[in-house]
Amino acid sequence: MKILLNSGTHLKNQIAEQLRSEISSGKISAGQQLPSVRSLAKDLKISIITTVKAYELLEQDGSVTYIPEHGYIVTSRT
Repeated sequence: MKILLNSGTHLKNQIAEQLRSEISSGKISAGQQLPSVRSLAKDLKISIITTVKAYELLEQDGSVTYIPEHGYIVTSRT
């Protein structure tokens, strides 16, 4: 995943949009677990809060669901 710091688009939106694209293309399948919040934040060198906000955007549109102690799971293709 690649994010652009000076794109004019919030990082949380860039992350959510890229994950949506991967879900809709089938690259990430329904039932598959997304990387942990901490893991993705570390990989992208961004804050955990930004990662949580990106995942919450996906949860709001029904792309993923949060399961305590399991993380964010893809629920559908958007």
